[in-house]
Amino acid sequence: MDKAALTLFQKAPQLARDYLTEYSVNQGEETVKRWKKLGESLIVKYMDGNVKDELGKVTHPGYPKTWYQHIVKETGDHYKVKGKEENH
Repeated sequence: MDKAALTLFQKAPQLARDYLTEYSVNQGEETVKRWKKLGESLIVKYMDGNVKDELGKVTHPGYPKTWYQHIVKETGDHYKVKGKEENH
């Protein structure tokens, strides 16, 4: 690639610039396309805290106990599930 661009530059500098610009644009577009595909696959795999494998099987691994403790510390009783005796 570099040798081709250098050879082209020695003969016609503008053609070399056009060649390198086209190459760079194509590489950039391909990179963005791959990043979008990666983002979509990560969203599908980890949606809502669940994990989906390549075969579509879903597991529910949960979070580390320290994360739950952090939520309780930050929110107090906001998410506490009340028992029957507390609902009356």
